[in-house]
Amino acid sequence: MSGNALYHAAAWSRYYAIVLSIRGKSEEEQGRLAGQVLVSALAVPVGLHTEEPDELKGKNTRLTALLGLARMPSRSGLLKDAVSYNSVLDHRIF
Repeated sequence: MSGNALYHAAAWSRYYAIVLSIRGKSEEEQGRLAGQVLVSALAVPVGLHTEEPDELKGKNTRLTALLGLARMPSRSGLLKDAVSYNSVLDHRIF
């Protein structure tokens, strides 16, 4: 809803972490979700600056809080998480 690829990827990552913690999906479904996390993280533009203009600071702060994150997400952090999620599944998504 925010139109922000970074927060879109962060939301997928957060959703996936919740699904894993409650074991709410089959292994096949977890694999598909892990793939979605990876693709959404790759879709975040390279070089996206984490410093935003003043008018976006409040919006980004709210989105960060809404996702229950301690700090603003980054593309590199999301990619690192996506790789670790895929490792957990023994590379079964590809």
